[in-house]
Amino acid sequence: MNKKLISRILSCISITLLATAFILTLVHLYLGDRHFDTGKNFFPPESQFIQTDNPDFNFAIMSDSGNNNLVLEKIIRHARRSDQKYAFFLYLGDLVMNRHETYFYWMLSEILPKLHHKPFYMVPGNHDVIHDGDTDKSFYRSVMGATYYWFGYGNTLFIGLDSSAEYMENEQFLWLENILTKISPHFKHCIIFSHRPPQIIPGYRDHKMDDESIERLRAIVKKYHNKIDAMFFGHVHYFSEQKFEGVPIYTTPTAGQGSAVDKRFGYIGVQVTDKGGVNVTPVFIEPPEYRREYFELFWAAQILTPKLRGIVTVLLILSALSAAGYYATKPSCGKPSRD
Repeated sequence: MNKKLISRILSCISITLLATAFILTLVHLYLGDRHFDTGKNFFPPESQFIQTDNPDFNFAIMSDSGNNNLVLEKIIRHARRSDQKYAFFLYLGDLVMNRHETYFYWMLSEILPKLHHKPFYMVPGNHDVIHDGDTDKSFYRSVMGATYYWFGYGNTLFIGLDSSAEYMENEQFLWLENILTKISPHFKHCIIFSHRPPQIIPGYRDHKMDDESIERLRAIVKKYHNKIDAMFFGHVHYFSEQKFEGVPIYTTPTAGQGSAVDKRFGYIGVQVTDKGGVNVTPVFIEPPEYRREYFELFWAAQILTPKLRGIVTVLLILSALSAAGYYATKPSCGKPSRD
C-alpha cells in the first residue's frame, strides 16, 4: 500500500471523525438546552396564593410512572379531557427510574405536549433521587424545583412533603409544623401530599417512611388533625383508603410501574367544594398497546448524557491523530526535476 492511498484513507477517517464529533456536540447542546428549558415549566408555585376567589375546583393526582411515558401520557390525556375540568395535576414521585439525569429531560419533553399548558406540580419519589444506593437531590432541584413546598389554591392549602429518601429530616418537620400553625388558619381546607405513606399499606410492608419519621409525622397530624382534610401518597402502586390519626389517607393507582396488588393504571380525581369539603374518586384507564418506548428512551439517555462529552473527546483525539498521519504520509508536493 503506497503513501498516497494511506494518506487518502487517513484523510477520510479524520474528516469523518471530526464531522461526527461536531454533529454530536451540536445535538448534545441543542437537546440539552431544549430539555432543560422544558424542565423550568414544571417548577411548583412555592408559597403562592392562586385563584383566591375560586373555592370550588377539581384537580387530579397521579404517581409512579417510572419512565413509562406511554401510560403516563394516556393518563394525562384522559384527565385533561375529563368533564371534571381539573385545574392542575399533582404528581407524587417516581417520574423516572434510578435518577438518570437525562430521563427527567426525556420524560418532561414527552409529557409537556400532552399537558396543553395544564400545571403539573411534583414531589420527588425514591427513584427520582436514588441511584445505586446513593441519594442526591441536587439534580432533581435543578430540573423540578423545591422538594417540599406549600401553595394555596382557592380556599385550600396544599403541602407537598419530601419523603423520597424514606426518612424526613428535622428541618422539614419544623417547617411543616410552622406552616400548619401560621399558614393553615388562612384556609378552609388543607391537603398534604408526598411519596411514601406514613404507615403499612396492605401488600407492601416495607413501602413506607422509616419508623422515626412516621412517629414525628404522627405527632404533628394528631395535633393538627382538625385542620387537615386528606393526605395523598404514592409508592405502593395501587389505590387504597385508610386513616392516619383520624385523617383520611389515600394511595394512588400506578401511572406506569408494575403492581402485585392491582395491575390497573389510573389516577385520582379530587373535588374541592366550599360546602362539601374534599371528595376523592379513583379513575382507571385501559393501558396503551405498548408499555415503554425502549429505543427512544435509550437514545435519549445516550444523546443527553455527559458521557457523550467523553466520546466526543475521543473522536477529536482520533481525528487529530488521523490528520497527523495524513500529513506524515502525504506525498511531496515539490516541483518535478528537469533531469
